[in-house]
Amino acid sequence: MVKTKLALLLAAILCVGAFVAFADTPQEAWASGPHADADAEAFIHWDEDDPPVVSTRCAKCHSGAGFIDFLGADGTEAGVVDNAAEPGVVGCDSCHNDAVSALTTVTFPSGAVVDIDSEEAPCVQCHQGRESGLSVASAVAGVDADAVIEGQGFINVHYAAAGATRAGSVSGVGYEYAGQDYVGEFGHAGGFDVCAACHDQHSLELKLEGCVCHGAVADAGAIRMSGTGDYDGDGDTAEGVKGEIETLHEALLAALESLDLVYDAHSYPYWFDAAGERFGAWTPRMLKAAYNYQLVAKEAGFYAHNAKYAVQLLIDSIADLGADVSAYARP
Repeated sequence: MVKTKLALLLAAILCVGAFVAFADTPQEAWASGPHADADAEAFIHWDEDDPPVVSTRCAKCHSGAGFIDFLGADGTEAGVVDNAAEPGVVGCDSCHNDAVSALTTVTFPSGAVVDIDSEEAPCVQCHQGRESGLSVASAVAGVDADAVIEGQGFINVHYAAAGATRAGSVSGVGYEYAGQDYVGEFGHAGGFDVCAACHDQHSLELKLEGCVCHGAVADAGAIRMSGTGDYDGDGDTAEGVKGEIETLHEALLAALESLDLVYDAHSYPYWFDAAGERFGAWTPRMLKAAYNYQLVAKEAGFYAHNAKYAVQLLIDSIADLGADVSAYARP
């Protein structure tokens, strides 16, 4: 019996040893992720500049050194980027420092200051966009809904604003229409309420094995939350909520295109006229809806981060453009 127990113990030790030997280290996981991609546009955009430096406006999120500067971890003032930075990826020292551990709040572009767990504070510092619904509200203030705003360009939220969309109306990232209620922070199940609960903190890969409440999950986009209505009114109550959002997103684009707007997802500033020129005749009604369209377009995980907020913004934008929303179910 003793020999049998020893044999089992030895086998267990060998199995654990084999697992450790073949498992990714944090460094290997990081190297496979987007924050380490030295060829990504996010990190090489400034390479052809003379000299190749990332401006103080962009360095916070597009340079590892810039983020350290923003944190004040290099001895400079915290909360601002004091110096232009050399291009470079987000490295280990960008997040593993005392300044990150001390973070307890995050300030969104709207000015909203929100308490935050230090575990996800570095993520939300950058994944919050650069504009907010307040930016749009300020631009359209005092102008008739269908009058052209002289000299107004498109207001672009920027990219991958996952931290802001997850916070919903608390962050004010979307343009929220008067008279409507909007959901705040997406309250997921306990234990899944910080970024690293669903994403590997180094590779950013999804931890789908943790989605036990949804059964065996191979595709996060196929998940449909309990109580989800037929938001897009297509009669399909089995599709994932991602599909609901995509249908509404397409409907909003169709409504905008009916106003002679042309959208190109890969060409700044994204909105053009029929001649291919940068669109320059923005009315408040058009600008509000186009801003919300872009917010959803550039936040690929919106369906998981705060699906109901996305649905609300899309349906309200479609309605304000005068399109029929009677078949939709606004949460």
